[in-house]
Amino acid sequence: GCLLGAPSPASRYEVALWGDSHATHLVPALNDVGQHLGVTTREITKAGCGPIPGVRFLPVNEMRVECPAFNDAALRAVLADKDIHVVVLAARWYVFVDGGSVLLTLDGTRPKFRDSRQLFISSLRKLLTTLVDSGRQVIVVGQVPLPPSDLIVCITRARFRGLDQNGCAKTQSRSSAQTAYPNRPLVDTEYLVNQALLEAVSHLESSVRIVHPYEYLCPNQECMVEAKGRLLYMDDSHLSSNGARLLENSFEKNITSALIAAKKPSDGAKQQRYR
Repeated sequence: GCLLGAPSPASRYEVALWGDSHATHLVPALNDVGQHLGVTTREITKAGCGPIPGVRFLPVNEMRVECPAFNDAALRAVLADKDIHVVVLAARWYVFVDGGSVLLTLDGTRPKFRDSRQLFISSLRKLLTTLVDSGRQVIVVGQVPLPPSDLIVCITRARFRGLDQNGCAKTQSRSSAQTAYPNRPLVDTEYLVNQALLEAVSHLESSVRIVHPYEYLCPNQECMVEAKGRLLYMDDSHLSSNGARLLENSFEKNITSALIAAKKPSDGAKQQRYR
């Protein structure tokens, strides 16, 4: 994968970014943070392939058919590289908890949604445990807020046609410099994702941090899609470079503390195969 952040003449890197396109859209932020901290990050991403080794993705399609092989190879690469101290995991998590748009299975048979959701949690927990036991610190990036797709389309069309885009917003933020929509109730997809992630991370909190994009994109119970005249999304789920950079402070803080923690001597750290 590509190297981000500080130049690395020896192609060495301390941080790995692993995930699907929801990891890829974080590249601008991690590149900036790496340059500021003097840290190099390796990008290990593949569209449609959330970082969940050991499982198959259903329905099988051209985008996801190679996910098992990709994730197994990614895990082997991370575990084999002694220079990697921090692993950042990011994905379109909601597809695994929103009612079954993507199902996970061990043997290729179609599971019930509740079984797929539980497999998602147990498989993610197994991955986190493997990384922690190998001496790595992990940063899990939570679900990005999901704006209404018609809002993004409306704003894009208005800009293209030179029209007033203010009529697109579901509601206007208190600041005239940003366009926003109301935050949805807590029983929505993002809440379900956070519950699943917290369950997977349980008892691993000393080595696993969760970054919550909601804290930076949804101030005052409103979720922004535009700020200071700049769109924060490329589409209805992927952040633009401007949107990703709203997370830079959080990444800088978490990567700094994770690197410090990872480099402390640990009697319990041991390399472990994923089984």
